[in-house]
Amino acid sequence: MKQIVTYTAYLVWLFCLQPCQVSAQGVTLPKEKPMFLQKDSKEIIVENFNSQKESILKAYFPDFSSESEKFTVNTTIRDSLNGLLKDKAGLKIGLDSLSILKHLDLNEKEELYLANIIFSINRLGASKSLNYVIKKGDTIRFSYVIQKGAGWDELEVLEAKEVRYSFSKSPKNIEQKGEFVAAADGIIIFNLTNRALTRSKGKLVVSRKEMQPKLSFIYSKDTIHNVIKEIKKLQDTIAEVLAKKNFSISSKMDITQANKVKLTIPVPPDKMPIAIAYWFGINEQNRLKWKELNDAEKGHSILEKFIEKEIFRNGTFYLPEESASDLILTLKDSKGSSLRDPNGTSKKTTYAMPTLNHKWNYACFSIQKNSSLPNEFILEVQNNSSLYASVADFELIGLFLNDYQAEVETVITSYKEYLTIKAI
Repeated sequence: MKQIVTYTAYLVWLFCLQPCQVSAQGVTLPKEKPMFLQKDSKEIIVENFNSQKESILKAYFPDFSSESEKFTVNTTIRDSLNGLLKDKAGLKIGLDSLSILKHLDLNEKEELYLANIIFSINRLGASKSLNYVIKKGDTIRFSYVIQKGAGWDELEVLEAKEVRYSFSKSPKNIEQKGEFVAAADGIIIFNLTNRALTRSKGKLVVSRKEMQPKLSFIYSKDTIHNVIKEIKKLQDTIAEVLAKKNFSISSKMDITQANKVKLTIPVPPDKMPIAIAYWFGINEQNRLKWKELNDAEKGHSILEKFIEKEIFRNGTFYLPEESASDLILTLKDSKGSSLRDPNGTSKKTTYAMPTLNHKWNYACFSIQKNSSLPNEFILEVQNNSSLYASVADFELIGLFLNDYQAEVETVITSYKEYLTIKAI
């Protein structure tokens, strides 16, 4: 249901309307300001906009002045706004562009004459009644003057049953005037009565001027999504197998071969390391299980799954485990710093820290930020068994940061707040 607002309520409404703010993905979202019209997109009806405009604009635009030398209505803009108001869609203005309303002046209606007559009333007590149709908001103006007679005529002006004007004993040749705004659609009645003994004669002029169109203001808000494509520098992780070896180790009683194996493992330069991990197995059953796990990864090492879970703390994954045997293993870097002692203890170095999930035959080390790996690692395996040679599987993997560029789509979300203004 349409709501008619008073001048004060309208000022409160307009003063609360503020420009919208833009939000974007990755940017702090601005807080939405409360608005008078926001609830259920209410419609506000404003009457006689022209007569209220100056006070409205002064309240909303502090720099506005009614003085002609400081502000002049742009007639081109005014005519454009009035033209848009005639369209059924109305005039749509963003809240950040409301200052354009300074140039809105509704076209004034022409004054229409309902009567311009000479009347005569012949005898004492005789009367004439003249009726005219009017509409709510019409400005009614009238004048009458007794041109001939004793000057005892009476004039009563009624709108419906309400007396708007009443003149009695009107002097001859003295013009009587009146003006009022019609309160509702209906009929206006002019009752003329002669209270003198002689005939009276006079002139009555009645005009009406239609009210300016009412303006309907409706607040709306649209959500606008814009997709922006741009090339960005991104990072992800990439796993790289640094060593994957299968080898045998003779017993210490075998005089034909050494019972010690030494593997040198080069490290790729100019890479940003995050972690390293290794697994060592000599038990035949564990080595078969290790092969099954790797086959299930379809071309990837099972150590990739292990190292990622350890570093990114995404659960715990256990590898085939072995306990101490006749083998002595050491893992150290090219500078001699040990990551694994012969007794199986994983050790902290200046650049590496072992994670909690480590056993005698496997471990994962997180690399300190801004640290680099040595240029190589050295694995030494010694078989102290007097009778048996051993077959071993060994794998060492590194997890590195990988820089790359890619086209990224960013969704920018903005809220467009506006008023739809219609003439009704």
